[in-house]
Amino acid sequence: MGFRLRKAQPEDGSFLADMIMMAGRNHMSRAILEYLLGGKPNDCMTFLQMLLITQTPHLFHHSRFMIAEDTNGPVAAMGGYDPASMGYQAFLAAIPEVSPILGWSGAEQDLVKERTDKLVPCMPVISEGGWVIDRGATSPDARRQGAAGALLDGIVAEGKELGFEFAQTNIYIGNDPGIKLFEKNGFRVAEEKTDNFFEKMIGSPGMVSLKKDL
Repeated sequence: MGFRLRKAQPEDGSFLADMIMMAGRNHMSRAILEYLLGGKPNDCMTFLQMLLITQTPHLFHHSRFMIAEDTNGPVAAMGGYDPASMGYQAFLAAIPEVSPILGWSGAEQDLVKERTDKLVPCMPVISEGGWVIDRGATSPDARRQGAAGALLDGIVAEGKELGFEFAQTNIYIGNDPGIKLFEKNGFRVAEEKTDNFFEKMIGSPGMVSLKKDL
């Protein structure tokens, strides 16, 4: 089946929020974002929809995503970003734009930073010069039809066009379909990192890092 690829727009917020949470949870007990925010799923969805349209760009910003559409509309999404300018530090910088709307106190914002500082070192290091591919998900009724592969091709091409030396992704250990998708595209396992704190908070023993030269 053929899919039309396009860059995500602000009005895609509801669909993107669903895809980001789906990708984040995968087969885990909760998504990384749910841990960072420390809230209930509905609270996270509200926060995420606002986070997608902040003035400050970051890894969860709508502009970092590409969407695959069929004749009925969006069916899948995947993100790509420069970790040096739009990684977790940019994410933390964007939170003050959203937290007043939700009525968060300064202490609640500090808790998000504290959780982020604890969790990020548990994940494989993003190497300098890399283009990060992340948060890919497909609607259940559109899976195994080529949408994820088409998006991955598009995101890889974007990173190459922007001049990055290689692409990198981190995937939960145990997400074999996700790992196979990237290996089929030419990615190879560079590192497997396990961490007891990560497993306790997220439910996965760790993450596998895959890379591909661009």
